[in-house]
Amino acid sequence: MNRETAYVLWFDELQREDVNLVGGKSSSLGELTSSTNVPVPYGFATTAHGYREFMKATGLEDKIRAELDALD
Repeated sequence: MNRETAYVLWFDELQREDVNLVGGKSSSLGELTSSTNVPVPYGFATTAHGYREFMKATGLEDKIRAELDALD
């Protein structure tokens, strides 16, 4: 699996350095899961890549851009 093009990553696959892939909160939960004894619920993070692909595939990116452009 290529982490750069994944749509989701499990918390136990994440480290603090993965903030660019999944954001700060999810990367912190990943760090807690793998590096501490702090109990963290089993879970996953949607990736920034997955979000961008969803926005393109559904046409929401263009719709939101059009709405924002109309505000000018």
